[in-house]
Amino acid sequence: MRCFIKKIALPLLTVLLLAIACKKNDKIIAVSSEYDPLLERPYAHIDGTIWADANEGNRIISFFDIRFLQYYILSPVTKKIDYQFICKWDGTEDGIKFILNSPEIAPADELPQDPLYYYATIEDDKMTISECDASWNIIKTVGEYVQTESYNLDALQYSYVPEAVDLGEMTDSAGGTHHIKWASCNLGGAKESDIGPFFGWGELHSQISYYPKTFYTNDRPAVLPPERDAAHVRLGGGWRMPNGNEIEALVKATNNGICSITEDTVNDIPGVRITRLTGSNKDNYIFLPYYDDNRSVVQIGGTGGTKCYLWTSTSSQPNDIPYNAVVLHYYKNSLTMTSENIALARPIRPVCDI
Repeated sequence: MRCFIKKIALPLLTVLLLAIACKKNDKIIAVSSEYDPLLERPYAHIDGTIWADANEGNRIISFFDIRFLQYYILSPVTKKIDYQFICKWDGTEDGIKFILNSPEIAPADELPQDPLYYYATIEDDKMTISECDASWNIIKTVGEYVQTESYNLDALQYSYVPEAVDLGEMTDSAGGTHHIKWASCNLGGAKESDIGPFFGWGELHSQISYYPKTFYTNDRPAVLPPERDAAHVRLGGGWRMPNGNEIEALVKATNNGICSITEDTVNDIPGVRITRLTGSNKDNYIFLPYYDDNRSVVQIGGTGGTKCYLWTSTSSQPNDIPYNAVVLHYYKNSLTMTSENIALARPIRPVCDI
């Protein structure tokens, strides 16, 4: 647990104080702030500012919602995302209180079992983080952070690069052939059972809720360009989101005996296993974890659900509902290609070309 706190939880509070307008004895730097009449607390939205632990070299970047704060912990070497969290926070005149517990997004085996409480203050260009008990009594000071440069959120990449799984050649209903490799886990996950963060269609950073504040509607393209493809931007190289034809070919392969569909549970997360049954790629498979479509907050280490939707890069057909995009959908023993409103937030299963 302490190792977890050192690596994960400490950088988190740095972000929280970054996102709050604080003032204490005129020593606390007050950032540009607004006031949320619903929560009756001050807040500020600061994107792209990085704080660094002078001793450990950990670096973090955050963006903020009036209900939750989402932040990224960057690798000090690569500046790629090692972890990301969604956390509850509460600002005060003196600093910010932060609870690290169930709403986090991180590799499932790294999540704490019990809530962790922290309190942080900013003085000049330094931030001090203290570990607290459940009553917010300070137990000890755990670290100091300094403000560094700004960073473009859209340029951040994930450190967890998935394995590429070859399910072999497949054919869509129009006779087109497709041979791609599928990521071994959802975008942002570290293993196949990780549900992963949720993205709005055409958005490059994950969303706190199922309903993003903004979504890609103006001049909506037939297929997302690489710069709007979250899988390509986050992973780089040849990784990208699958398109509608590739999804259709996968669905067809499960209907004609090329691939099988089997419900399974991995690391206590229910899902569906799609396995190649023929050819040189026989027995290769991908696992798609279910998630609960009724939750207001998404977590990588979640308990799962009964269905899954995964974005493609393809916009819906002209005769479809406006502002829809194609998704791969599994529910009740049925794998289908359908469409979803692009205002929703869904996971992504990346692919790469052979």
